Amino acid sequence: MELRTGGPERLSADEARALLRELKAVRGDLRGVRIALTGASKGPELWAILVALSRGETLSRAAHALKAVSDTEFG
Repeated sequence: MELRTGGPERLSADEARALLRELKAVRGDLRGVRIALTGASKGPELWAILVALSRGETLSRAAHALKAVSDTEFG
């Protein structure tokens, strides 16, 4: 599933779980995703966070986290 282009505004629980399975298969550890979306290393199940946030909010938080990391590393 591609979140950046098209797709539903909100994911169902099944869609969120499927997306996380795909991400985990490619990237393994998803702690960075959790921290980018919530600012915390612990909390609700990651699929529940994806269900609760809109696509726009998810992408905004991810972009903000990537910018913060790149500013820190290359600042």
